[in-house]
Amino acid sequence: MEAYRHSNSEVNQLKFVIRVMQVAALCISIFLAILSFVHLADLIYSASLVGVTAMMPTIFGTGLFLISLLFEGWLALDINKIGEHAALMAIAVLLLLTAGLMIAPVAIASSLLGLNLLSLFIITIARLI
Repeated sequence: MEAYRHSNSEVNQLKFVIRVMQVAALCISIFLAILSFVHLADLIYSASLVGVTAMMPTIFGTGLFLISLLFEGWLALDINKIGEHAALMAIAVLLLLTAGLMIAPVAIASSLLGLNLLSLFIITIARLI
């Protein structure tokens, strides 16, 4: 039996689907980064009124979340340009960081972390296709 060969239209459709998934993940990451930046600015302002010591874990957690979102946005764009092991390791690190932020005593909204998990899921599916 001869192996099934993909036609050019099927390959182009698959590339289009992957691009749509990458753009969706990038849009989610940018949206979350903007919300996280606004939340961080509000935390810093509140810390100046209340005291920095009480708000330091939440400020640190939100800053870490913001950095991970920027890395996730870059990963969404370049997921097909990096190697298989590096991509899966980066996704695993981001998943562990998100899980750590979910159980950490910091005030990051669970809806933001849920959208972050959705974005990581989309990036993973786009890589595995």
